Amino acid sequence: MAVGGHPPALDESRDTLINVNAYGDPVPSARFMGGRVFEVAAPGGDVVVSEDDRKAMLKNRIMMMPSVLGDTGPFQGTIGGWTVDEHHLSPGMRLVGVSWYLALMTAVCLDLTGASGPVIVEGPFAENHDYLSMLSAATGRPVEKARAAAPAQGRLGWPSAAPSLPPLRLTRSRLQALPR
Repeated sequence: MAVGGHPPALDESRDTLINVNAYGDPVPSARFMGGRVFEVAAPGGDVVVSEDDRKAMLKNRIMMMPSVLGDTGPFQGTIGGWTVDEHHLSPGMRLVGVSWYLALMTAVCLDLTGASGPVIVEGPFAENHDYLSMLSAATGRPVEKARAAAPAQGRLGWPSAAPSLPPLRLTRSRLQALPR
């Protein structure tokens, strides 16, 4: 989501749309199922990425090409994959490659929505150093971890007490003013 970004020309074929924030304001957004891609493409189990894994990926120009799933995100209808046979990659190389791929896809989505200013990352990706580093490099902007407002509870990690928000001011004129 590009809260406060400049209003871009959105392209439905790139999976961009307008959402509405809690105040009823339009927010350019891009859909990309990064968590689903991570589940499908990242190695399972506890994997530690070494500096040698990162160096090997860069030296050999190994990367994932869009799109892993093909049915969502800015490269719908395209199936990519690894630039090498993935069976030759160590688990650490696969993990760093998937992390970098997700960061690059996030950067494309941010660009498509006209986002500007610092990038705020929340959830599991906020703890992924390789994702955060590549996202900062790809966007040329600061990347920050979201600060939790309250201790997480439950399966989805929702705060135990949601902040109090003013009533949603969504009117017919606001809906009609949204870009189509």
